[in-house]
Amino acid sequence: MNPQPPYPQTPLAKSNKKLWIILGIVIGIPTILMGGCVACVALLGLSGANNPSLANSNVRPASSITPLANLKSNQGISASVPQNFAANVVCSLPQQVAPNTPFANLGGGTWGRWGDSNGELDYGCNGGKDSITLKDDGNVNITAEYGAIGGPQIAHYISVEYSAFQYTGQTPTEKQLRQQYADFCDKLSEKLYGVKLPAQFRRRLLDESTYSPTSTANEYAEKVGSGYVNLSSNKNKALMIMLDVHFFSSEAEYKAYKDE
Repeated sequence: MNPQPPYPQTPLAKSNKKLWIILGIVIGIPTILMGGCVACVALLGLSGANNPSLANSNVRPASSITPLANLKSNQGISASVPQNFAANVVCSLPQQVAPNTPFANLGGGTWGRWGDSNGELDYGCNGGKDSITLKDDGNVNITAEYGAIGGPQIAHYISVEYSAFQYTGQTPTEKQLRQQYADFCDKLSEKLYGVKLPAQFRRRLLDESTYSPTSTANEYAEKVGSGYVNLSSNKNKALMIMLDVHFFSSEAEYKAYKDE
């Protein structure tokens, strides 16, 4: 049996073949181009990840955003530091709370290292005035002192002292200046804690009968607002009166540093 000759291709068959070729070209080229674009995008993404300069400047990874606490710390104020005990505040407190009084001359200077024990009490106000004379006329010598001691960022306590030496007996001047000293402590308390000293504390501050008659001071401490205050008092007959009020940001600070 003789094989049949192949059927001749009709124009439709030829047209279909061309159509498939054209479709293949039309579909294939964009597919290749799209594949190339996808590859380019992937490469650009990898490049951007490795090269920050190619990244969008308006988008920052979470790890690059500085937390608020760290920002405050970088500015010299830790988020955990009570604002009014912060190192950049305590040196100027006398000027803030007692303008137009002799006590405004206390303090000043800048917070910095003054000790080298590598502890938390190596910093204080440097360059300011830690002592002033309230009265010195030959019959009486009365001074006031202000100091703050702490670490790099925080004052652990603020000390305000009053010393009076009356060489010829008690004088009205001394009582008046001691009253001004108590008022100054009141203003510091209001600034530091938002409230004035408690009535009991202020009474012990002014009542000579509560002062120790020996070289060992009487101690009295009381919670004030969110903080703590401590009073040391001595009196040697009528000749010498010494008072020292310590302000602490909290009871924990008081317990940690009351004996320093």
